[in-house]
Amino acid sequence: PVDARVSYVLTVGGINVALVDVDFDDDGERYDFDLSARVTGLGNVVASGTAKASVSGASTASGLQADRFQLETRANGEVFNVDVGFAGRNVTSFQVTPPVLDNYDRVPLERSHLNGVADFLSSFVLKGNDLDKSLCQREFKIFTGVERFNIAMSYLADYEATSPRTGYQGPLVTCAVKYRPISGHFESSEMSQ
Repeated sequence: PVDARVSYVLTVGGINVALVDVDFDDDGERYDFDLSARVTGLGNVVASGTAKASVSGASTASGLQADRFQLETRANGEVFNVDVGFAGRNVTSFQVTPPVLDNYDRVPLERSHLNGVADFLSSFVLKGNDLDKSLCQREFKIFTGVERFNIAMSYLADYEATSPRTGYQGPLVTCAVKYRPISGHFESSEMSQ
């Protein structure tokens, strides 16, 4: 069983720009994962807003399997909501409010792209027998409610966390990630290149 709460301060050049809170509970059969973030400090000069994401589902020995994923963002007086339902690793429903408008360069979502997928929060909670490079040798098929993409992971290196500023000191495994767009993205986006 895991009951973890973590708070992060994101900085750019030593200046606080955002606060992030993570709450993760897993009793071995079910899990709940909540994340909230808000722009703060000098970050408010450039942007303002909040984001909240939550997911719940089944916890198995091999990983997490979402039943429902929800996201809400608020920025500049606008609210954006996503609600995705899953059965196994298949999307059963999704609603985006306001809807994302199809554009000439948006790659259409296809029904076949919504099978065998996971949400983007649960995918990054890795379960393994050991803290070694095998944790990094995997690929995730992710659906956000708007976009379908894959994240391919590969092993980079082992490290030792030694900073007294963190709550954890000990071995670390670092992984490289590669984003591979499938559908729902805009071809003109720099991320798609």
